[in-house]
Amino acid sequence: EGLYASVTRKDRAGEPGPGWFPDQKLTMEEAIKLYTLGSAYAEFMEDRKGMIKKGYLGDMVIYDKDLMKMPPEEIMKALVDYTIVGGKVVYKREGAN
Repeated sequence: EGLYASVTRKDRAGEPGPGWFPDQKLTMEEAIKLYTLGSAYAEFMEDRKGMIKKGYLGDMVIYDKDLMKMPPEEIMKALVDYTIVGGKVVYKREGAN
């Protein structure tokens, strides 16, 4: 939902939220970078998390669709296939490959 709001400047109902300006939309690449490396930087942990790199914490979510290639309006339809924390699968959607 956060990525969707970042790239569309709309809430889950598809409506612009108060104070959400369309000219402040991010690209999907910008949004993912801010949610990952940006969050790690804010925690002073950019040397341990925020990117997929040897020795870094292996926390990530894998979707059933490529968020980088889909229209922003479709992002909320993407399903989480896997959630990985500390390099271990902690969630697998039934039917995920």
